[in-house]
Amino acid sequence: MTDDVMQGLLFGSSHDVVSDDVAEREVRLLTLNVQGSPATRRDDILEWLYGTEHNVLVLTEVRVNDSGNRLIQELESSGFQAVRVPAGPDDRYRSVIATKGYEVQPVKTNDSTPRLAIARLATHFGPLDVVGLYSVTNGMSVDSSTARREFQKRILETLTEHRTAHSGTPLLITGDLNVLEPGHQPVTDDFEEHDYAFYSGLLGLGLVDAYRHIHPQGTDLSWYGPMGGQRLDHMLIDESLSHRLADCGYTHSVRTRRISDHSAMTALLK
Repeated sequence: MTDDVMQGLLFGSSHDVVSDDVAEREVRLLTLNVQGSPATRRDDILEWLYGTEHNVLVLTEVRVNDSGNRLIQELESSGFQAVRVPAGPDDRYRSVIATKGYEVQPVKTNDSTPRLAIARLATHFGPLDVVGLYSVTNGMSVDSSTARREFQKRILETLTEHRTAHSGTPLLITGDLNVLEPGHQPVTDDFEEHDYAFYSGLLGLGLVDAYRHIHPQGTDLSWYGPMGGQRLDHMLIDESLSHRLADCGYTHSVRTRRISDHSAMTALLK
């Protein structure tokens, strides 16, 4: 454990972070794929996150190792409550939901994957179930397609069961879903029918694409590779909350500064 981590655990973080009282009037939500959260970039990730002054952080591709654990410890030492699912010996990545200023409780599902986490927040407009999801990456192979399809089927079944069991609580799903919306521009052959069906299936839970709600003709992309960019990171919100969505978009500085290979996605609920 580094001296900085120990200092934070004993005395609290020295970082300026969002005030607890913001939660009394706004949900400031940010999702970011932290690209494995290696030790070499951990401080940069934290400094950037704190500087955004968001009070709900959904972090995906958090590595299940010492560096990933220390990232979570740093968040907790700064006053955030972190919700995540225990990882097994074969798990490599997890999703983490870190909140500040809220009463929050983890929500269990029948699926044990740490790539899926659900936190119930007591917001100023009532309870809200925030789902953090890091879906299986498109590895451009037959095996990858099979693994992705099976994972998507499990997750959709799990969230459908959750929706049925908690029908009175609004739902918000966000993270690196590793799929594209139908009609994605630019057109690509990298994804298959089951990928688009997964995105549509999530919307079928009574959700709307927050980015599309605010930017019907938006052209933002959240990840770039050698062959171009794709909008892989999404935020899907309960239809009943669409009137509270004051803003939603992508923040590209975290990617252009090479803190992550993904842009962050943000939303404001009032």
